[in-house]
Amino acid sequence: PETPCLELFAGYRSARQVSGDFYDLLVRPDGQLAFVVADISGKGLAAAMMMSSVRTAMRTALRELPTPEAVLGKVNQELYDDLTEVRKFVTLFVGFFNCETRQITYANAGHSPVIFCDVQGAAHILEPDGPPLGVLPATLSADQTLRLNSGDVLAITSDGLCEAEDPAGKLFGYDRLLQAISDLSPAGATALGDYLFDQVSIFAENRRQADDQTLVILRGKIDD
Repeated sequence: PETPCLELFAGYRSARQVSGDFYDLLVRPDGQLAFVVADISGKGLAAAMMMSSVRTAMRTALRELPTPEAVLGKVNQELYDDLTEVRKFVTLFVGFFNCETRQITYANAGHSPVIFCDVQGAAHILEPDGPPLGVLPATLSADQTLRLNSGDVLAITSDGLCEAEDPAGKLFGYDRLLQAISDLSPAGATALGDYLFDQVSIFAENRRQADDQTLVILRGKIDD
């Protein structure tokens, strides 16, 4: 969606014909931008079918509930029995962005890596504070906040990027991901997103992906 104070990038590369990753961005009735990235354990058709249930539950919750914490709690409540029955879990990051205050309110159920990079180029990982959905009957993740100023970047990825392997079996890793975001954050959300996907492909020497790769980037627009 068009957001006056943000640059947005979103994309994914599936490891199979269908994916167990999911992302969404939508404008809530209160005007805030809601965004989510999720990754279900496993891959292929079984993961994709379960993720379709997550998507349905998320779409309603993102529009109707007041906070990301409430969204995670509701979705976990609805899907806990189904997830445990098929022995799967879902890592999930949910954020609401208020353009007037430039504040992001977010809750993180076991999802990593989520990377924040301020305009000075200092990138660091925002650690989850609760387990994935489907692990416990109630989510433990609570609302947290950060301010996304002009030039700041928030990048939410699935682990398929940092766990991409080169022919020798070496992982792309968190350090390369952090460095790439620090280096390219001034170039804009689209340039950064394209660069990250390209760097992972170059590192893996275009070997077949072992896991789905998903990336959502929010960058505060530079003030005129």
